[in-house]
Amino acid sequence: MNKDPERREEELLLKENVVERGVVPVWVVCVCACLTAGTLLAAGAVDRRLPEPLPTDAPAQLFSAERAYEHLINLTSIGPRVAGSYENEVLAVRQLVSAARSVAAAASQHNLVDYDVFTASGAFSLTFLDGMTNIYRDVQSVVIRIRGAGEASGPGRGTRPGPPAALLINCHFDTVPDSPGASDDGAGCAVALETARALAASRRPLRHRVLVLLNGAEENILQASHAFVSGHAWARGARAFINIEACGAGGREVLFQAGPHDPWIVEVYAGAVPHPFASSLAQELFESGLIPADTDFRIFRDYGNMSGERRHASPLPAPRSPSVDIQPNGHYSIIIYSLV
Repeated sequence: MNKDPERREEELLLKENVVERGVVPVWVVCVCACLTAGTLLAAGAVDRRLPEPLPTDAPAQLFSAERAYEHLINLTSIGPRVAGSYENEVLAVRQLVSAARSVAAAASQHNLVDYDVFTASGAFSLTFLDGMTNIYRDVQSVVIRIRGAGEASGPGRGTRPGPPAALLINCHFDTVPDSPGASDDGAGCAVALETARALAASRRPLRHRVLVLLNGAEENILQASHAFVSGHAWARGARAFINIEACGAGGREVLFQAGPHDPWIVEVYAGAVPHPFASSLAQELFESGLIPADTDFRIFRDYGNMSGERRHASPLPAPRSPSVDIQPNGHYSIIIYSLV
């Protein structure tokens, strides 16, 4: 049966178009695959370019992931530490006081270390999901202060009134009811304690004071950090802060929030640390309210009148051997302190 000439011509044109568009040449597929693989490998390599974890016998003035890991094991071995529980208010505080004494014992002749177990009650307004008045009673914190041995005691230095300027490093040791808090925020406490020890062991006097706040009531909606900034004498000198937090499990540390009005701390971070990693998109999403969560960053920003950064410590779902998970956080905190 003969086909209509016009229809036959249309079929020929369709076949020609198929041939012209045809199958993608093999070499094009290979090039695209190589480019994709190369990009993924490069991204993975950059993501893993972090300081090597240092052992327990590393020089005293350096941050050691293995030394920090010992704090993490000691803290998480207590189990869940809910604010108000015996585990949080007695066992954890006892463990942190022992760690604070170790920091003081490790101090060089150039620096002085003291600590305080701080208990406070109070209230503040908080807009979280809905408005509330957050009332707390007898929440506990352990705060460590490190200062140069030659620093003049008493109010002010030079012509500036008030206490000497200080950098605040914050973490929290309380947990939710069903977790030992290896990541949130045991890893942060481990990093903060080892950072304090390394700074105290510095071979020269610190230029500025360092306050390490280990607060015992963050999961109850930010109570202990408010107690500190509103009621502790040492808080009056804090000019900037680093808040070490964790969310989820896995991944490297990331600068998650900064500011609000002083870009200098981001510039210091970007220019000083070997492998900076930050996300402005994450900050915008978080501050939009789409994520129903908050951290002590808010308290220091709104009630402490400080500039700062919030870093997610590399989170651990459970204690494990020290690795690059812990080393960068303390390493970078020490670098940032040296420049502010």
